[in-house]
Amino acid sequence: MSYAGGMKRIGIRELNQHASRVIDRVRNGEVFEVTYRGKAVARVVPITDSPGLLGRLVQEGRAVPPGARGKIPVPPVAGDARRSASDEVASGSRHER
Repeated sequence: MSYAGGMKRIGIRELNQHASRVIDRVRNGEVFEVTYRGKAVARVVPITDSPGLLGRLVQEGRAVPPGARGKIPVPPVAGDARRSASDEVASGSRHER
């Protein structure tokens, strides 16, 4: 096991041999990066009951929770729905010249 910037790194073989110990440490708040042949492939992190990023931002007053329920309304179509977007672009570029 090694330490990379405060995060513990553990090889897959060592994790397999000491899974119970590692999980006990994760339950106490530690985070482990799992490596396979020296390359990071996964992270073992504790599950928390925190509200998540959006919940924190709402609590801080920096975001508003989603208010709409159900289907998302489709925005109105701009331009002529019978013409393709490429036709619109082509006609627009002709008018610019």
